[in-house]
Amino acid sequence: MAIQSPFPLIARAFQLRIQPSLVAIYAPHSHRPNIVNQVGTGFLVSHNERPVVVTAMHTLYGRSFSEDPGEKSFHWNGQLHFIDGSSRTILQNKVHDIAAFYADELATKPQLSLSSIALPRPLPTFITIGGYLARDFNRHGARLAPAPLIHTDQRLSAAAGTGYVAVRYTKRRNKNSFSSTRIQAAPVPSGLSGGPMVDTLTLFRPFPNVVGVFTDLENGQGYGPDADIVTRLLAGI
Repeated sequence: MAIQSPFPLIARAFQLRIQPSLVAIYAPHSHRPNIVNQVGTGFLVSHNERPVVVTAMHTLYGRSFSEDPGEKSFHWNGQLHFIDGSSRTILQNKVHDIAAFYADELATKPQLSLSSIALPRPLPTFITIGGYLARDFNRHGARLAPAPLIHTDQRLSAAAGTGYVAVRYTKRRNKNSFSSTRIQAAPVPSGLSGGPMVDTLTLFRPFPNVVGVFTDLENGQGYGPDADIVTRLLAGI
């Protein structure tokens, strides 16, 4: 008797419980001022009865802090909403690559509960990263169409050290989380930065557990600040 792959079930659970809270982050096209490119991902958390976008800091400021977050935007109800630092406070972590800001425009969009951001003990065996893949971003006329991607694999001890959570992400082992088929060349997850890292097994519960924020890929690890870092950041917003 054939054993059913768990990957399609994981993908479906992610689509139902996490994907509605995802927020695509856009930046102006370098040569075409009237259009945008998708450059990162965030996710919505309900905090103080308001929607907060959590993302990687480099999606807003760039890796070298040379980019203007006021030029970045998200799309909702048919229009772009700019993340303008002069009118919207962006809370940053000076050590870890995460940021957060209130986005009241997204009040009607599904949001994760603050209690879902937690680091369990013991740590989960499997982690699912989710977000939007910039390489597959499309436009259909005036409609933006970010392309969701998830990756599920074994949790690793983060080489970055304390305060991080990591998942295995190697070309040799990578599989398509939607179909379980092996991928010959795993996509570089550009655009997924700022997406949630979820305890995979909790996707099958009413309230999934976000254990970190994906920010980096290096030496076969996808990693980012853990949930404890995220909750401390949100406490200051």
